[in-house]
Amino acid sequence: MPCVRQFGLKMIRNDTEGLGLGFSEGSLGWGVITGLVPGSRAEQAGLREGDEIARSWTFSTAADAVENKMKVVVKREGKEVDIVYRPRSQGKV
Repeated sequence: MPCVRQFGLKMIRNDTEGLGLGFSEGSLGWGVITGLVPGSRAEQAGLREGDEIARSWTFSTAADAVENKMKVVVKREGKEVDIVYRPRSQGKV
């Protein structure tokens, strides 16, 4: 069977959830949650706009498989809070 790449074709799944942090990617570099998406899995897990990021798992590790979760530790009111969620969009791609 010929290789799909040989013909310039690309196979794309359309039955799985898309990858999505649920907040601005720049937040990981800035250290503060910004651009929180209303209704996203990040918001549902408890992240809040303006949370200070103490540490987080590498996003690419969470992105490796649909079932992988991402852990973000935020500082809120002087305490560290662990937020764990699947960084996926609600819609299918």
